[in-house]
Amino acid sequence: MFNAYLREANLDASKLRRADLSNAYLVQATFRKKADLSNAKLIGTKLLEAKLDEANLSKADLSKATLTEAKLEGADLSETHLNDAELDKANFSSARLVAANLSGANLSGADLSKADFSQANLSGANLRGASLKGTNFRGAKLSEADLSDVKLGDGKSDESSDVDFSEADLTGAKYDDYLKKYVDYQTKSRKPFGKG
Repeated sequence: MFNAYLREANLDASKLRRADLSNAYLVQATFRKKADLSNAKLIGTKLLEAKLDEANLSKADLSKATLTEAKLEGADLSETHLNDAELDKANFSSARLVAANLSGANLSGADLSKADFSQANLSGANLRGASLKGTNFRGAKLSEADLSDVKLGDGKSDESSDVDFSEADLTGAKYDDYLKKYVDYQTKSRKPFGKG
């Protein structure tokens, strides 16, 4: 299905394990009801506004894919390659991205609430303006990442204790005073923040 054109396709509960959908056009496609795209090749695929809630994308290769405004709530993206992907304004709330590679990815304005990025590689990623309420970055690599203007709490208070940066590598990360105020980088992180 290399270079396939499936705009607004309904692929709910589909079994596309190990499928090659590289460079496909799947804008506004629906992959809900636990669709299985594990180990699939989706390199450079256009998935703008796609609905992938609760889909299994574990170990898939989405390098350089475009998932702008995609819905991935509760999806499993463990060990997935999302390096250099466009993920701006996507909804990853409660998604599992354990040990995923998101180096150089654009996650600006994304909803990452309650997502699990433990041991993930987000080096050089753009998280500017992302919502991080309850997000787990334990042991993640965030070196040189842009964490400017992130939202840590619910917007009603300054409570952000549920965001976990423990053992994260924040070397050279770009951040502002808002984030620095809530992260005790000397006791929770392996490496201190870079220059703000």
